[in-house]
Amino acid sequence: EGIAVFSDAKFKDGAVFFNTKFKGIAVFFNTKFEGMAVFFNATFKDGADFSNATFKDGANFSNAKFNRKYRNATYLFYKWGPISIPPDNDGLPSGAEWAELQEERTGND
Repeated sequence: EGIAVFSDAKFKDGAVFFNTKFKGIAVFFNTKFEGMAVFFNATFKDGADFSNATFKDGANFSNAKFNRKYRNATYLFYKWGPISIPPDNDGLPSGAEWAELQEERTGND
């Protein structure tokens, strides 16, 4: 629900965030991925920081969704660090896309 902090974490094998919904900012600052980092179908609602992260076997963002609301934001929201951003994918890693991510209603609304 809130901020997910993996700063200075080390994943010795692969790390799989399949269908994961990051509803707050996801922080992977200085995280070491020694195997493939998979964010298949992951949703990043408020932002993600991959600054200084290392990806020994690469990162897969296939079908990952990033909040279009922050597409042109200049403060925090999406920091890619070493992740390759192809020029033909509108500022996102290969396989990822911008999406309209609606506010979720809770039972208290």
